[in-house]
Amino acid sequence: MAKWAGEVDFNAVARIIPNRVEEKRMQAIALFQHAVSRWENYKPIGRQQLFALAQELRPRCDESTNLYVIDLLPDDPLEFGTDALVENVDMRGLRSTIGGYADQEYVKRDVVPHYLDVKETGRTSWLRMTSRIQDQIAVYDRLILPVAEHKSTRWAVAISKTRMLLPATPKARPLTQRQEDILFLLSQGLASKEIARRLGTSHRTVEHQIETLKKRLGARNVSHAVAIAVAQAIIG
Repeated sequence: MAKWAGEVDFNAVARIIPNRVEEKRMQAIALFQHAVSRWENYKPIGRQQLFALAQELRPRCDESTNLYVIDLLPDDPLEFGTDALVENVDMRGLRSTIGGYADQEYVKRDVVPHYLDVKETGRTSWLRMTSRIQDQIAVYDRLILPVAEHKSTRWAVAISKTRMLLPATPKARPLTQRQEDILFLLSQGLASKEIARRLGTSHRTVEHQIETLKKRLGARNVSHAVAIAVAQAIIG
């Protein structure tokens, strides 16, 4: 069943963030390299070869991967057609055209420009994205493979692999460099005494900074603070 992040165990998030995100990154690299290799070997032209390529990629799509066929023919990019062959991450309201999706700010900011670039240049697009989509922050990788017809780019195969989904939170006040350093080290699993040694400061100073961080971020505890920081791309 397709899933979207809902209630989050922030303690669990803080424990798994470094390893899980790196694992997803490596999985995306392996999947995308395979997809690009098959695309180069196929050199697909037209709808039939497009779907042959997409069907070959389909078994490699795990629970964090979506696979789409995109119709790039319309002049208006909001009319580009979307056919979801695999949707393991629920996009909550995906329609048959890009312009029909509920979050149009996301579409115009993080979707349309990349499909237009692929259509106009005929080149692949491989991007690491951090997007606010409805009420979530999504960290994901997206690969777009162009498919020609009559010497112009007519279709695309799009693969997105989600690294992490977190609830969107109000933007915190700017943090100092030292506070960002402490947040990053907390995300790596270091305790306050270890952070103090790493930064060459006192344990009491670090504890005070952590309390300040929690207040600035509106966090209930350290794990919550780390999760909010990741969601806001304060640390990655």
